[in-house]
Amino acid sequence: MSSKEHPILLKPTEYFTAAYEDRLFVDEIYLHLFKQKGYLVQGENDQ
Repeated sequence: MSSKEHPILLKPTEYFTAAYEDRLFVDEIYLHLFKQKGYLVQGENDQ
């Protein structure tokens, strides 16, 4: 969440690769809101 250069939301199974203070669970139904703000979702090619 703190990286402004490459805002990428990780898959829930990859939570341990993120810094503790950057962990935030985002339910699938809210992903579109984060995408509207410029976040990318790990594993998706639609930009």
